[in-house]
Amino acid sequence: MEARDSSSSSSAAANREGPSAAEDEAVLSVAAALAKDAALHFQSGKFAECVDVLNQLLLKKPDDPKVLHNIAITEYFRDGCSDPKRLLDVLNNVKVLYSSLCLHCQFHGIIVL
Repeated sequence: MEARDSSSSSSAAANREGPSAAEDEAVLSVAAALAKDAALHFQSGKFAECVDVLNQLLLKKPDDPKVLHNIAITEYFRDGCSDPKRLLDVLNNVKVLYSSLCLHCQFHGIIVL
């Protein structure tokens, strides 16, 4: 499970001016704290709690492929690793979403670091 969050984006948000930069910084700070909390739950084997925290994180970062990936993995462990086909299906859906996000960014000239 990847405990890291897009903290490198926080410095980019801090370089922008205006109230939206401060709001972005606050959201990233909350997201980083949630990601760290989720990692601790996962590493402790508290998978149900981890899924709850990851769902809170998803509210802050909708459609984030890393968050969706981590939810899929954690649900798989929470359910006793009982349905590998479902896990692969969910991960494939995350891959498709990520690919479409990449195409969207390329089309609009957005650079994602």
